[in-house]
Amino acid sequence: MNGLMLPKAAGVKPLSLFTALSAMVALPAGAQVAPPRAPAVVRTNPPAPTRSVPAAPVPANPDFAPDQQQPVAAAPAPAPLPPPVWDLVSAEDLLHYIQQIGAEGLNPGDYDPQGLLAAIGSNDITALSAAATQRFDLVSSDLALGHVKKPARIDWFVADNDLNAAKQDALLRSALAQ
Repeated sequence: MNGLMLPKAAGVKPLSLFTALSAMVALPAGAQVAPPRAPAVVRTNPPAPTRSVPAAPVPANPDFAPDQQQPVAAAPAPAPLPPPVWDLVSAEDLLHYIQQIGAEGLNPGDYDPQGLLAAIGSNDITALSAAATQRFDLVSSDLALGHVKKPARIDWFVADNDLNAAKQDALLRSALAQ
């Protein structure tokens, strides 16, 4: 136990050195005094509820700001064109073509040439135009896409979209203009 006991002079010096170093480290921290705190504010209203933010911006959301220009709503479709008006010579040309359509492998009776002949004889331009347009649409469709329509086809077939209603109407108007 004698080895554990140190003389008083030897124990005081390290203790005073430790105290001095501790004071030097603590003094700068103690020199920084916190500013006085403002008195606490007591709220009388409860805090506003937080809004959940949608995962993706939605155009109906008032906070929505698109990065790109949104496409402008498409303009309404233009009004359809008036029905084509057939003259007597063009209707007779169509009747003649229908009568010789057998050279194309089609049956002239499928296009009712007698009905077209009756419309030509009536001298009514409205009836003539309706009858001739109907037959022109049938003939052009059969020549472009075939006479046997989809429901009557057996096994397989190839869909052909080369002649739709708009193209057929443009073809008719072009033919009548010439």
